[in-house]
Amino acid sequence: MATACPFPNEAVLPSIPVTDALSVALTLVIAVTAANLFHQGYWQRVWAAQDNQSLGRGAWLGGAMTVVVVMVIGGLGMLAAMRDVPLGEPPMPFLHCLSMHPSG
Repeated sequence: MATACPFPNEAVLPSIPVTDALSVALTLVIAVTAANLFHQGYWQRVWAAQDNQSLGRGAWLGGAMTVVVVMVIGGLGMLAAMRDVPLGEPPMPFLHCLSMHPSG
């Protein structure tokens, strides 16, 4: 297992004030929320639900499944990076993991 730093010694990470970083994060959250509020696909699902209970159950299930999928894909990426798998340029560890297994 490699313990080398992934950055060259001369690489310097940018120093960004915390307030600027937080304002960018807040702007991203507001922008994504606003974009999703006006997306017709979500509203179509809301009005197509049989009742409020079905709507709530579907929303929670969809959210939970999204979190699980993101965690699995992220975990595979971290696992591939820890094993020094050549991830390509730009790095795409999930696609590399898929290409290692035969289809069929």
